Amino acid sequence: CRVDNDVNLVALGEWRFGAGTGSRHLICLTLGTGVGGGLVLDGRLYRGTGGAAGELGHMVLDPAGPRCGCGRRGCFETLVNARAVVGLAREAMRRGHGPLTALTRAAGGRLTSQLVGCAARAGDARARRVWDTIGRRLGCGLANVVNLLNPDRIVIGGGVANNWALF
Repeated sequence: CRVDNDVNLVALGEWRFGAGTGSRHLICLTLGTGVGGGLVLDGRLYRGTGGAAGELGHMVLDPAGPRCGCGRRGCFETLVNARAVVGLAREAMRRGHGPLTALTRAAGGRLTSQLVGCAARAGDARARRVWDTIGRRLGCGLANVVNLLNPDRIVIGGGVANNWALF
């Protein structure tokens, strides 16, 4: 029995039974509290030396960006995770009121990426711009991954990805 990284197992499951079925080279990305990555290359889960391959969330996209839990600045994770969504939404709320403000008040002041998604779907232009920004950042990170690994499939999941239509 082997214990493995959760997103490695998600990648393997998607490759074998899910959205990645039939692909040879799969990149799996989960967007949530962090950003996790799993790689299936040439039909095999790729772990790299020491098992740390696929930590896509720690690619530096903006060296002057926010500090990451790993100690670096501007990691992909800090730019597209749930905390990034909430941070952008808080900035937007400081510039005026709208559905996002009302939804946040109704939730007892607890702002989440899900609420930002609800506000965007309810027509809040500021919430929509949050998702536009997240989408551009996600696209930049994925373009780097595609240029490096040239996969035939990318599977994206996780709580933040539940708002995919808004990206």
